[in-house]
Amino acid sequence: MEFLEDRDFSMVPTIPEFYKGKTIFITGGSGFMGKVLTEKLLYSCSELDRIYLLIRNKKGVKSEDRLAALYSSDCFARLKKEKPGLFESKVFVVAGDVTEPGLGLSDEDRTLLINRVNIVFHVAASVRFDDPLPYAVKMNLRGTIEMVDLAKEMRNLLVFVHVSTSYSNTNRETIEEIMYPPHADVKDTLEVCEKVDEHTLKILTPKYLGEVPNTYAFTKQLAEHVVYECRGQLPIVIIRPSIVISSVDEPMPGWIENFNGPVGLLVASGKGIMRSIYSDPDLIADYIPVDISIKSMMVAGWLRGTKKLEPTDDVAIYNCCAGQTNTITMGELVNMGLEIYASMPLNDMLWHVGGDITTSKTINYVKVIFLHLLPAILVDTLLWLLGRKPMLVKVQRRIYIANQALEYYITKQWTFNNRNLLRLRSCIKKEDIKHFYYEMEEVDRYQFFYNSLLGGRRYLLKEKDEDLPKAKAHYRRMAVLDKTVQYLFWGLMLLWFLNLSFVKNILSAILKTYATIVNFSSVQVLVLYRESSVKVQLNKKGKTIFITGGSGFIGKVLIEKLLYSCTELSKIYLLLRSKKNVKPEDRLANLYSSLCFNRLRSEKPDVFGSKVFVISGDVMEPGLGLSLEDRELLINEVNVIFHVAASVRFDDPLKFAIQMNLKGTLDTLALAKEVKKIFAFVHVSTSYSNTNRDPIEEVLYPPLADWRKTLAICDSVDEHTLRVLTPKYLGEIPNTYTFSKQLAEHVVSEYKGQLPIVIVRPSIVISSISEPMPGWVENFNGPVGIFVACGKGIMRTCHVKPDIVSDFIPVDTCAKNIAAAAWVRGTKRLEPTDDIPIYNCCAGKLNGLKMHDLVEMSKFFGAQLPLDGMLWCVGGKITTNANVHYLKVLIQHLLPAILVDTVLWLLGKKPMLVKIQRRIYIADLALRYYTTQQWTFDNKNFVALRSSLKEEDKDAFYYELESLDIPTFLMNGCYGGRKYLLKEKDEDLPAAKVHCRRMVILDKICQVVFYGAIFYWMFKKVIDYYNVETSVQ
Repeated sequence: MEFLEDRDFSMVPTIPEFYKGKTIFITGGSGFMGKVLTEKLLYSCSELDRIYLLIRNKKGVKSEDRLAALYSSDCFARLKKEKPGLFESKVFVVAGDVTEPGLGLSDEDRTLLINRVNIVFHVAASVRFDDPLPYAVKMNLRGTIEMVDLAKEMRNLLVFVHVSTSYSNTNRETIEEIMYPPHADVKDTLEVCEKVDEHTLKILTPKYLGEVPNTYAFTKQLAEHVVYECRGQLPIVIIRPSIVISSVDEPMPGWIENFNGPVGLLVASGKGIMRSIYSDPDLIADYIPVDISIKSMMVAGWLRGTKKLEPTDDVAIYNCCAGQTNTITMGELVNMGLEIYASMPLNDMLWHVGGDITTSKTINYVKVIFLHLLPAILVDTLLWLLGRKPMLVKVQRRIYIANQALEYYITKQWTFNNRNLLRLRSCIKKEDIKHFYYEMEEVDRYQFFYNSLLGGRRYLLKEKDEDLPKAKAHYRRMAVLDKTVQYLFWGLMLLWFLNLSFVKNILSAILKTYATIVNFSSVQVLVLYRESSVKVQLNKKGKTIFITGGSGFIGKVLIEKLLYSCTELSKIYLLLRSKKNVKPEDRLANLYSSLCFNRLRSEKPDVFGSKVFVISGDVMEPGLGLSLEDRELLINEVNVIFHVAASVRFDDPLKFAIQMNLKGTLDTLALAKEVKKIFAFVHVSTSYSNTNRDPIEEVLYPPLADWRKTLAICDSVDEHTLRVLTPKYLGEIPNTYTFSKQLAEHVVSEYKGQLPIVIVRPSIVISSISEPMPGWVENFNGPVGIFVACGKGIMRTCHVKPDIVSDFIPVDTCAKNIAAAAWVRGTKRLEPTDDIPIYNCCAGKLNGLKMHDLVEMSKFFGAQLPLDGMLWCVGGKITTNANVHYLKVLIQHLLPAILVDTVLWLLGKKPMLVKIQRRIYIADLALRYYTTQQWTFDNKNFVALRSSLKEEDKDAFYYELESLDIPTFLMNGCYGGRKYLLKEKDEDLPAAKVHCRRMVILDKICQVVFYGAIFYWMFKKVIDYYNVETSVQ
């Protein structure tokens, strides 16, 4: 909201000064948010003049008595203790009702408000999802109209804060902080609700709401338009909280007054009465603590109220939600609740704490019947027999109705943009930060939900802390009983099943049959990963870093890791070139939009924008293509250089590979030589740079050719001649990539003693173990490529040696090694006699995987995580003979591809499978050198480096491959390939599994038909031969 923020704040009063002497009018003051708002205003802005609360008579209790009851709430415990008498002297009741014409105000009270009020907080609303449309319209829409009319009459109004909801525009996936078109015409809606009878309106409501799920969201969105139409006439602010839950700190940690959101789920699970909920475990639930919501309302009121209203002023809108600042999935919430309950169970649990998320609506319904309704009927029957009042069926009915209403919100994902909310806090003056600054990023989720549950226990269920030991004992009894019942139930089920006659026959047949079963029992389909909260600086605090190749796979992960774990570095300069008419600045924005930076955007949203800067250039150009200004900037500021840029294609022409990998390195070193204060220069090479040797140790081997002569040849010889000469020039080396990277190491070695150099040699870099998320991958190298080809059903043969141990390195391990290598070099002063540390960044003997196991696991995961649009069932076998492999490629790859492309052509669609198979065949030829030979990589330096890490750095930078669970890791990698490379959605997985089963059936049918036809042909030939022989005789 630039029109509010672009001004000199030095003359603007502080927040307490703004509220000092002001008269405030609050609707909804008796509700959850209203109470906390009243308490916060009185506690932090004690010099305000007074607060008028609009309170109606309710259930025979007068508004004055309801005010006294409100003050008796635990919400005001802090105020009573630290500032006694303040509430009584500052808070006054105004009898009225937002559902009544003119708010139900007397003439005297209306005149009072018009003359005295300076600030209005319109918080009152009905938040029930199942309200009839006439009531929701009367409460949320008509009440807002009446409030606006009153505000227009107020003589000294400085700000009108209207509280809406983030879910007012759920028909959109991304919800920005803007005003969207109305769901319906406000006047028409009022007229319909006034003229149409209730029965007819109840029938028409779903059609009238359209895409909107309930009357609450519908009426709140229309109310926003009522307020918005007064822009330029009233100093308006719209606050849109998401699901408002318990407090972080104020008025006390965990304060809660309703069962909305996670507390309701936790309490129901904690009592043992909710065992299933229909939701998506990966769905990110957006919750906002009530005290953060209140702070934002007060700050927004201050910001708007300290600026004079202009006719051209827009309406400030704030999505008061977590957004991407601190996310939690439904699955994480359930697991966290189960963990918390072990240390803080509720009193009088009816069964052991339990409950899980069910993604199928049908299965959830069945589970509700068996796990909710039937046990409730049983318990109520026992209560009735004991002469007590049955109650559990009624409770389960309420839970079921509540879950039905919530279903829309816990099965759909929205992205809430809260840029205005985050910018709002940056306007807070230094002296106001202690009491009014809010941030979700630093909230400890576990501690917050622990406090929330404690608050639910104390303030909602009224359970005493001294009863906790008794509750824990009851919890243990329920756990034992639960396990006992489970064992008995499943034991009886198994006994019954084994005694069925057909089962006995099957078991008998199996025992007579010898079978070899391949069992991947160690594969865990679900990997639970807990991110650590470490903040290790690894000696880069205040350092400026220059990175080439930052847009590549390793580069992205390295940047993310540096920013996440070394947040106090000064800045990172990325060398980026213009590409396909996209400018470097735009490429930087695209880079940050990568899913690789999800964790950073979520937990440290401002770091990338404030720390990462683009430098326009190209390693292919002389002097890296740097402008004089940029070169001077780098020379003066840079302390650490990571040279990651390289062409990793095996089929690059020699000239291109030399220019990229050799000349680019030479120019980067020339720049480093000029840098005034350089601590480390990390050159990223490859473990396969010396494939003419076995073993490959962490030493610099003699050059494969003279690098200066190679540069001269590539500059002087024409491309055609060079292409003919290349195989001879490479000698024993399989491709231009390996050749040029080995020569680049020798260019680096000539700066020994002059620059603080480190050489890191990764092997085949594949998906991550855990950072930035498990299974992150951005290319088809290694296992992921095999998984995708097998999973799509287009690779049926692979020419490799099955016993070869393939060497892969997870990208996060690689990034940690690169960062740690820079640290260990950068913390030692450079001496002229210093050698160059070399690290073979590879698995070596730490954790090997044979090609046979890799292919078999890829097929196994292909069946567990089937890909969309499979052309055939998951398959692929290793072939050790080159001639047999070639024959199988013709029959199983090329001929089916020609057949499919012919069908596509006949259907008028673009043929594509022959082209894909050609690419697979070329890739297979290029990889054959690596999949049919074995190398032993010595990585003693790589292993020793991790032991030199300081204790406080180990959480963030220690790497260990020995204990890596290979099947789990590969499963995550394959899942990452599915999600991040093929962009396939998780919600499409059930459909993919169905398609996979169809393909398996089709494959079996084709095999039966094929071998049946062969058998029939052979059988017919034998019969014909027998008939001929018989006739001759």
